[in-house]
Order: sequence, then structure tokens, then C-alpha cells
Amino acid sequence: MADGFCVVDPARASIQTVVEGVPALRLEMIDTVDPVINGEMSSYRVRVKNQGTAEDTDISVTVRLPAELQFVDGNGDSSVSVNNSLVTFAKLDNLQPGETAEWTIDVKGVGSGKIKSTANLRSAASTGGVSEDEPTNAVSR
Repeated sequence: MADGFCVVDPARASIQTVVEGVPALRLEMIDTVDPVINGEMSSYRVRVKNQGTAEDTDISVTVRLPAELQFVDGNGDSSVSVNNSLVTFAKLDNLQPGETAEWTIDVKGVGSGKIKSTANLRSAASTGGVSEDEPTNAVSR
């Protein structure tokens, strides 16, 4: 409640403050084997954690694999599909504060070089997107 004094017509007004939470998604991608030897397997673990104080919605995650890695399998908190080198996780409707979503991508080394895989995340709160690169060494025997 606020009162206005020293005015011609005294006034009184009320205000209400609403404190809302904010979603804050963290994207993390790590390789489990580095270097990846040509013909052998490795995996990537992709995690999205809501570190904020409010839910986030419409969460989409993709991973772009380099030509030196071949997609073998994927699983996690939503279905996994692949089109050429783009791995797509089915959209999550929401992620509550403190919750984590996780996926695993199994890959096979098919080339050599200093490579990187890139994860991208979009959600209702992070429309500009978030990216995470994971460098890996791919080597021949």
C-alpha cells in the first residue's frame, strides 16, 4: 500500500509483486573414448539440465556428427533418429527445475583427424539456441 502526501488530492494505491522463476538449461556433451580408433566404437553422452527455478518447454536437441564418425545407435529420454550425420532427439514437452534429460549416441570411427561433434539445443526460453562442441581425435590403426 502506498499513500501520497503533500499533494492537492491525497491518493492511495496498491501494488502487487509477482516473483516468477526462470528456466536455465545447461547443455553438456562428452565423448567416452578419445581417441576413437578407425573401426572401433565410442559413445557420446548428451545431457540437458534445468538449473533454473521454472520449467522450460518445447526442448529440441540435435547433434551433428563429423564424417569421420558413423552413427550406430542412440537411446535416452526420448527417441533418437538420424538423417545422414544429423542425430535428432524427439522433442521433450517440458523439463522441470532440477530435472535432467540424457541420451547416449554410439558411433564407430570411420576416418581420422581432429574432429568435433556439435550439439544444439532450442527451447521456449532459449529461442536463440545453445551449442556445445566436443572435440575428439579420430585415428587410424
